[in-house]
Amino acid sequence: MGSYFSRPQATGLSLRHGRRRQCGSVRSPSSSSEMTSPSAARTSGGPPRNSVPIRSTITASSDMVGAYAPAHGQREALNMSKRQKLDDSTAAEVPAANSSESDSSEEEDDVEAAKPEEIWGYSTKLPQRTAPPDIKHKCDVLNLKFHPQADRLVISTVDGKIAIHSYSAERSDLALTLPKCRSTCRALEFSGDGGQLFSGWADGSLRIHSMETGALKRRLPAAHPSGVYSVLPLTERIVASGDDDGTVKLWDYRARKEVMSVKQCEDYISDLIADDDQRYLVASSGEGTITSFSLRSRTVHTQCDMYEAPLTCMTFIKEQKKLAVGMASDQGRVPIFKWGHFGEHVNVFKGHPSSINAMVAATDSLVIMGYDDGEIRACNILPYKYFGVVGQHRKLPVEALTLSRDGRLLASCSHDHLVRFWDVAYLYERRFETRGMEWQQRAKKGDAQKLLPSSKVKPAADFFSDLPKDDQGGTFFWD
Repeated sequence: MGSYFSRPQATGLSLRHGRRRQCGSVRSPSSSSEMTSPSAARTSGGPPRNSVPIRSTITASSDMVGAYAPAHGQREALNMSKRQKLDDSTAAEVPAANSSESDSSEEEDDVEAAKPEEIWGYSTKLPQRTAPPDIKHKCDVLNLKFHPQADRLVISTVDGKIAIHSYSAERSDLALTLPKCRSTCRALEFSGDGGQLFSGWADGSLRIHSMETGALKRRLPAAHPSGVYSVLPLTERIVASGDDDGTVKLWDYRARKEVMSVKQCEDYISDLIADDDQRYLVASSGEGTITSFSLRSRTVHTQCDMYEAPLTCMTFIKEQKKLAVGMASDQGRVPIFKWGHFGEHVNVFKGHPSSINAMVAATDSLVIMGYDDGEIRACNILPYKYFGVVGQHRKLPVEALTLSRDGRLLASCSHDHLVRFWDVAYLYERRFETRGMEWQQRAKKGDAQKLLPSSKVKPAADFFSDLPKDDQGGTFFWD
């Protein structure tokens, strides 16, 4: 005769890894409260006689705790042994999981502590600056000059401003601004000690400012009938100037008196230069001639034959024994004159890629030139050799160049409203010497396109040059 079991009263529920386990006391199925006679079952509407006893269904819910208790002790003992094995295996898994978590945390610590050089295989640090950052202006820069005794740069712009900047390898700051003028400053030059700044203006005036205070010390309002294009202080009292009409004048600026005035050219005076002995003053002209003046007699000394293109700039080479002259010609020529003999050139440096607008001498033979194609190139004169491109101005004409007092920093300006700085200290290294070259060796045109270390543009072939080679190792994110 079968029997029916009612649901036991449970006292608790414990879960581990998704399995349900009974907690609490279990009542015996032989209890009278748990048994029902067949007559009582029929009376209470239970199942009919001779039916097979069934176990009541147990459904788990959030309010239900407990589980069905088996009737036999052997089954309970078997279940208890299985639970014990499950507890032991779970206890063994927990430390392993903790150890794996600790290992992963240690690996993360190792990755965080690793240096970028160890991860990528090459240095990710930014290189240290060797030149000041570019100076941005609101309008075009016409001229610029480094101070001969201090780390300062004077800049003149087309809107009539003159700004004085102090600079270092890391930065440049505006130190002083001179009073603005309605005219445009075209020429800038310092006195020998750097105490005074001479400037020539488009309205024909000459001005002298103090570099300590920026105050205007002297002004010659009608120094020239046309705009002043070039200025050169000669002594503590005398200053030379040239205008747009080809007139060269000497002034005693303390007495505000004109001491010489000669009109020998029909076009603008592009540049003025004089030797340390103060024997000759030489003027280059837009008509294609150079004219020398005797400073002792204050008369015209010599004028050369006219060239096919304007002569734009000049510089000394070979300990002031030679004079190099830049030419605004597509043929790219640089006539070389012997100092004191200006009637005809003695050598010509040919093959330049573009017109030359400015030049400065770094040594007795090393000259840096600014070209009309926006490139700044370094070359050697006598013997002739191109070293390569020092810097660029994005294919805009280079208008002016100036070299710092120690010769290690070059500044340039163009029509891009920028003053750019170039570290040219490497030009004084041994690899740029030309002692083993023949005196009249011909320069190779291909060398004029080489990019030197100061150039801010790298050749396409050097795009991957900073990556490690195969034999150097290194780990990359695609490995």
